[in-house]
Amino acid sequence: RAAKRARHDAAKAPQSNNRRSKTQRKGGRARPRAPASKHNAQKLYRYGNYDRYYGYRVGATLEDPRLRAFAPEWFTNKAACDVGCNEGLLSLTIATSYEPREMVCIDIDDALVRQAQ
Repeated sequence: RAAKRARHDAAKAPQSNNRRSKTQRKGGRARPRAPASKHNAQKLYRYGNYDRYYGYRVGATLEDPRLRAFAPEWFTNKAACDVGCNEGLLSLTIATSYEPREMVCIDIDDALVRQAQ
């Protein structure tokens, strides 16, 4: 009965912003899960870039459907930033179609940044 009461009292205690796992709070060490293979490790830690991304999204028309959602006044004579620009194809289209005052493009993948340059 005392153990049950202790659990009940602990449940009423204010929660801290402690982000440690349940295992770590109990004094144990959490073990990271190892990837099954080198191939899976590359997939597991990749940050979301896709080979031939625009080929899948745009297709044969070469017109990006996202452009239909943009209003010219969002870009014309304004500073624009494309975060996650990939190879920069959408950024180039925005720059040539809407003529922003400045266009800054950022991507985490250095290989894609080199291609964009």
